Amino acid sequence: MSPHSTVNMPAVYINGYNDTNRGSQAMYKTVVHEISKRIGSDFEFVTSPQSKPLDVILDICGYAYSDSLPWANRALNRAEKLKQEHPSARWVYLPQSFGPFHNWEMKSRYRALFTNATMFARGAQAFSNLKKLGGHFDIQPATDITWLFEADESKTKSILASLVLDNQKPIVGIGPNIRAFERDRKYLGKIKEIGQALENICQIILIPHEYVKGQRDDRYLCEKLDWPYLNEPLPAETLKGLIAACNMFLGSRYHSILGAISMGVPSLAIGWSVKYKDLMEECHLADCDVSEYSVENVIKRATELLNRSGEISKGLQTLRTHKYQQVSTMFDNAVVEILDNTNSSNRFLSLSPTLSAGINIHRSSKPNIFEFRRNVHRLEKGLCLTQFADEPREFGKEIVVSLLKSLSSNIADWEQGTVSWGISVLGQYFVVFPHSTSKKNYEELEARLKAQRYYEIYRASDRPPPPQRKMFENLVTVRRSIRNFADEIPNREIIKECVSLALQAPSACNRQSFRFLYFDDRQIVKKITNIPLGAKQINCPGVFAIIACYEGYSDQRDVKCPIIDASLSAMSLMYALETEGLSTLPINFPEIPNCNNSGRKIFQLKPSELVVMLLAVGRADPSAAIAASQKRNVENMLEFHP
Repeated sequence: MSPHSTVNMPAVYINGYNDTNRGSQAMYKTVVHEISKRIGSDFEFVTSPQSKPLDVILDICGYAYSDSLPWANRALNRAEKLKQEHPSARWVYLPQSFGPFHNWEMKSRYRALFTNATMFARGAQAFSNLKKLGGHFDIQPATDITWLFEADESKTKSILASLVLDNQKPIVGIGPNIRAFERDRKYLGKIKEIGQALENICQIILIPHEYVKGQRDDRYLCEKLDWPYLNEPLPAETLKGLIAACNMFLGSRYHSILGAISMGVPSLAIGWSVKYKDLMEECHLADCDVSEYSVENVIKRATELLNRSGEISKGLQTLRTHKYQQVSTMFDNAVVEILDNTNSSNRFLSLSPTLSAGINIHRSSKPNIFEFRRNVHRLEKGLCLTQFADEPREFGKEIVVSLLKSLSSNIADWEQGTVSWGISVLGQYFVVFPHSTSKKNYEELEARLKAQRYYEIYRASDRPPPPQRKMFENLVTVRRSIRNFADEIPNREIIKECVSLALQAPSACNRQSFRFLYFDDRQIVKKITNIPLGAKQINCPGVFAIIACYEGYSDQRDVKCPIIDASLSAMSLMYALETEGLSTLPINFPEIPNCNNSGRKIFQLKPSELVVMLLAVGRADPSAAIAASQKRNVENMLEFHP
């Protein structure tokens, strides 16, 4: 159960949903699924704009915002009323058609409605129309979100059987549109003539997409046509599964055509050319918009598609993969817009329970390796300073007592290096302060534990000479983020050696309150890189999850410490890997509840741990393109002060 009350959760409302239209239903279900997947329980979806104040309004009207549609004024009035009732809500117009805008009064109203909103324009024409409209809003090109809408094919066979259709024989699906018929009475006759010609070579099924109780809908046209159809209203995912069983689809509704294309079904659009132009062009199917074709040419084109259905289907499946990534990125961007522009009080609160859990563990009576390391380092720093004193004065008595208490406890699971370091520093402490009251306790412990290695404070002059700056310059210049990796899986011994070098990075009081999790199983690596935003297209043979731990901290003021320490070590790791010919790509792990929850589950994190970042690793594909990534001038980044 979420620790946050739904009362305080930002409220999200989806505007424009029409439950009688299956295209609208597909959009609605896609939005809920994709947004929920990214922000989890951080927001509350509300079904009524009157139920509570709204923080976010996601608009999916689809085909309404224009001054040339009969229903445009009604949609505009509804949106204006909603904006007036919720003036502080953040509007995000998800991919849909916009325009054209010609009427001066309507243009003014649309500019006011869209002010400060994020507009995802579906297709080049919608993007151009918004640009011409002008106004204070952000426009981003996009494709339709229902590329991600999953079909349900579980009922397809039974539906076909109930309609006495054989799924082993070619099937052509026809999706009629009552609105196209209302605009052009010749539309129905044209559909009938095309179907009659095609039924000589295949079976025909009618697939209505609008179900309006008590009114004429797509089923009215189905009754006029002499082919089987299911009168019972079906959910959008079942309709998409039914379309997937077709060898070709002839449609007059945007989302039925897109549903077919996204399932790899060769498709023709007919009846309302302006609606489909952008879709067919972006799918490289401009010659499949047959709205202006003669019946003879439509039949000819349909026959060609049926004969090449296998070849065309393969191309559409490749297109689907590209569109899937494109829409996923759009949703990533939409979520960022939502989170960045709402007062989501619980957006960053994953840090708070993690920090609190760490503090509680730290304050428990159980010995804590991170606190032990911190105290050893505090003692060591004090000893480094005593060399400058004529008469060193004993310090850190409480620290010494704490260290000895930890060493006398059950620390069998502690790494031996940490124990040996503690014994070594205590030994040097009692050399400087031989009369300390704690020395006797130390001698008893030292005889029992025995340091495996002695870690001694040394002078700066004893260090080997540093590498030449030119060598480091070469290293930092060569290291670049790589996004295309060779298939070769990195050697784990090399990974281990590089992490060992990375652990030489500085950390707060030498706690090193972080750890590296390394994965090189292909399926698990892909599952991990699918979690954060914008990394789904990355295919790498290995990936690190860099984890911060708060068990070493006793106060909330230290919330940054393990994140800083882990990041310093991560940079050292990237340089170490580069020297072995292994390229890297640091991947941001966004502070979004659903990402945190997924990471916590897959990495099996303790309550006191969180993911700082991911790091993709592998040998660069020789043909990999590398971004120039020009760095800012030092003159603009460095300020000298007296």
